[in-house]
Amino acid sequence: MQQQQWWQHKIYFGLGVVGALTYFLESIVGVLVWPAYQPLAHPIAILAAQDAPHRVGFLIAQVVAGIMIAIALAAIWSYHQFQHERRMAQGSLAMLFSFIMWVLVNNVWPNFTMVNYVVPENFPAKNIVMAVIIVGLAAAMLYYAKQIQKLNWWSLSNVLTVLALLFVIFSVLEFGMQLLNWPLRGFFDILATDSLALGLGFSSWYFMRQAI
Repeated sequence: MQQQQWWQHKIYFGLGVVGALTYFLESIVGVLVWPAYQPLAHPIAILAAQDAPHRVGFLIAQVVAGIMIAIALAAIWSYHQFQHERRMAQGSLAMLFSFIMWVLVNNVWPNFTMVNYVVPENFPAKNIVMAVIIVGLAAAMLYYAKQIQKLNWWSLSNVLTVLALLFVIFSVLEFGMQLLNWPLRGFFDILATDSLALGLGFSSWYFMRQAI
């Protein structure tokens, strides 16, 4: 009997689904445990600001969720490597690398204080780097979505394409709200994060259905 590969276990793809749900629930939990948090006005990152009251808990949740999704993306890349699907492997590896960079800049780059999120600078260096990463991550998702059409995986391709575009659109609107200092920055930040989480979570679920 052929030995089962590590990525063939449902648990590794299931981690991606759990990680995506964690991102979805973060703003809801934030309101419940910290009533002063205003999700429509302030980005999710304020929950892990240097002086936020529940910083450690939310920072751990974000990092753990990122690790779980990264494991699922690594499993997807391993699948395509095993199947000798070179372009799909390249696309999934690009998603993995870009997502890891997104997580690192979000959580490892020194976080601002709460006042920096309430009264932000016009465009700090961290946001410029994040904008580049967002474009790269969305491009990787679109490239991968195009490549998997060769397998006739149309539902996964269509979902990834739509959510990658929404991720960019909502991110641009979030940056715009910051520049204009309008009180909807948090709203678009949540939509951007949820679009990314839904796209990667759906990818994990798609592969989880096929795993042994």
